Amino acid sequence: MKGEINSTKEQFNAGGNQVKSLGDSLNERFGGVEEKMNKIESEARSQVFERTKALSDEIAEVSRRMHEKVDGELNNFRQNSTRKNELSEMLIELGMRLQPPKDEHHNHRQHGRD
Repeated sequence: MKGEINSTKEQFNAGGNQVKSLGDSLNERFGGVEEKMNKIESEARSQVFERTKALSDEIAEVSRRMHEKVDGELNNFRQNSTRKNELSEMLIELGMRLQPPKDEHHNHRQHGRD
């Protein structure tokens, strides 16, 4: 009976050692998997950060170019508007110069009635 107990103890110890070895192996594997996951997560965060920064820079550049374009168009509009105002003033002045004096205009009407 004592021999059987010792044999059972040995088998139990051997089984325990196998379970412990299997547990250590699983811990090692899962530790490696966890480490790889952390590395992948870190790389993904880094890529997201870099892409976000690049997009932000691109948006800023597009915004700057749009502002420059709008400012340029506004300046062109102002210049054209000024030119149109000057032209209208010159045409009004020309029209005023081409009109006969009021006395002549009035006299022409009277002669036409005679």
